[in-house]
Amino acid sequence: MITFIKDSLAAYRLTRLVVEDVITSELREKIFEKYPPHDKSWSYALTCYHCAGLWTGLVVAVARVAAPRAWDPISNGLAAAAVTGLISERR
Repeated sequence: MITFIKDSLAAYRLTRLVVEDVITSELREKIFEKYPPHDKSWSYALTCYHCAGLWTGLVVAVARVAAPRAWDPISNGLAAAAVTGLISERR
């Protein structure tokens, strides 16, 4: 159960990175120039937490099965970053 919670937090953090974080905004904007999200293209997934969350969750699940020893420290870091971010938003 702990692994599921940790991977869920990691997926949340990756989803936020894709959809909202400033560090990826330039990349999103470049994609949106070529594939505007309002045109019902795949780039819409970069604006939607539910859409992006599906794909990041899939990536996390595949990483957990394919390379659990390599994925575990990455998941730990992403989960810690997610919890830290959530706590700081509540302050």
